[in-house]
Amino acid sequence: MKAFKLSIVLLIVIITGSLYFIRVINTTMETMLSKIESLEHAVKTADWQSAETQMNEIQETWGKNEQWMTTLVNHGEIDEIKMRFAKLSQYIRFKEAPLFMAEVTAVKLLIQNIAATEKVNLSNFL
Repeated sequence: MKAFKLSIVLLIVIITGSLYFIRVINTTMETMLSKIESLEHAVKTADWQSAETQMNEIQETWGKNEQWMTTLVNHGEIDEIKMRFAKLSQYIRFKEAPLFMAEVTAVKLLIQNIAATEKVNLSNFL
């Protein structure tokens, strides 16, 4: 009976922890998407100084989040986003709006994919 109770408690802890981390990941991805939308607006309006500042902030935020996300999220996706941020930074530096817009769309899809794959739904278990 003790083993059963311990198993139930561990199961509850695991489920609660998982739900908490899913919520944290979703909040983090929503924040990143919001910052990227703002960056995209700066590039659309050719405010390159603001875009460069925002890009630096995004990369800094991603670097901080990357440390804890590697335990929960696929490393390949995290690395892919990091590499694309480096590209975006260079597109901003050289004022390449069309290339930036194409790349930022891909980054947004990658970030949305992280949030989608971490959601609890039946397709994630099959």
